[in-house]
Amino acid sequence: MPAPRPLSAHDLTRRLAALGVPAEAPVALAVSGGADSLALAWLAARAGLRAVALHVDHRLRPDAADEAARVRGWLDAMGLSAQLLVRQGDRPVANLQARARADRYRLLEDWCRAHGVATLVLAHHQGDQAETLLLNLARGSGVDGLAAMAPTAPAVTPPHDLRRVRPLLDVPKVRLQATLVAAGQPWIADPSNDDPRFDRVKARRLLADPPLPGLSTARLAQTAHRLRRASAALEAATDALLDTAACVAMLPGGPAGLVTLDRARWQTAPEDIRLRALVRLLGFAGGAAYRPREDKLLRLAAALAEPGFRGATLAGCTLRPDRDGRCTIMRESDAVAEPMTPTAPGETVWDGRFVLTLPAAVPGDLCLRALGRPAFERWASGQSPALTAETERLAATVAPGLPALWSAGAPWAVPHLDIAPAGVGLRAVRSRP
Repeated sequence: MPAPRPLSAHDLTRRLAALGVPAEAPVALAVSGGADSLALAWLAARAGLRAVALHVDHRLRPDAADEAARVRGWLDAMGLSAQLLVRQGDRPVANLQARARADRYRLLEDWCRAHGVATLVLAHHQGDQAETLLLNLARGSGVDGLAAMAPTAPAVTPPHDLRRVRPLLDVPKVRLQATLVAAGQPWIADPSNDDPRFDRVKARRLLADPPLPGLSTARLAQTAHRLRRASAALEAATDALLDTAACVAMLPGGPAGLVTLDRARWQTAPEDIRLRALVRLLGFAGGAAYRPREDKLLRLAAALAEPGFRGATLAGCTLRPDRDGRCTIMRESDAVAEPMTPTAPGETVWDGRFVLTLPAAVPGDLCLRALGRPAFERWASGQSPALTAETERLAATVAPGLPALWSAGAPWAVPHLDIAPAGVGLRAVRSRP
């Protein structure tokens, strides 16, 4: 077998360009210190990218601080700007890898937002892709899960406004290691990558000694790529259905958080497209980060198809039938986020659905919480000219789930109703269902 060929700086820039990232764009690199991410950093430095390397110290191992210092020294030697991000709080006691992943993305994406960097580059490679397919297969995933990791994806954390890109998904790990060996660059071996308690390590070992001919890392990664194409086609069909069967209600200041579904048109689509549409509608109206459990989703779909559908709740949403055969989907009032102190100046994500932007000059006692119907009715009664009947009905319906900024016991700003001092902005987390 020939020796693995190192990658060149051109290999990286070509892959990034194919993902819509020009060489001159500012990017952040997630660099753990392992071979994969250090190879990414080394290639980025050789390519002269406008890159900042971000290293996360999870504080999970006693030598993490020493490792962070070593990684920082290597990155400095490469000529890359480096930032250390440290996880705060107690050590997780369960689901260690999942919690570490969530903390890592939160820290990386928060840094990117704070510094105006729109692209986070990740070093996931062919082996990671094959392992992810296997793990998702074991969980009973459908097409999307078996498609594994996408080359480009929105941010994990709301408001999902950044892009994560993975330019190395087709690259075997041995080529990344060969790149560092050729450069004389050492790397850190994370002992958790060989800990058989973790499912990903079990999947890695299975691929190292596959029980069937052809069950190789390269073959599974290729299968994931083909399923990614199938997933994209299904999503396009879902877009087309939602364009004709769903209508997003609007208030003067933006989307009201209520969607109307034409049940008759929805039922004409194949089952998988119907289910995908429901997931998207629930996510848009309810702000949930994850897909509902399959059994609950199937029960809702079956009920929604019945002529005598009387309503339902799922994923923090209320579904109510209309007399004309349509269905309204909106936030369940009991599930709305608790009151919170917003960030000023800056952006605050509220209830997983809306992003509010505040200026520096705001009342000191400002609180972000739901408007509520009584407060809306008091405000509406004093409006001159009065709201249109349609707008007033819609606003009264969704008022329990509309964000409002309160001060001195009264609404100071309600952006949905165009009650907003200068510098106060509002947008939906999701631009469409």
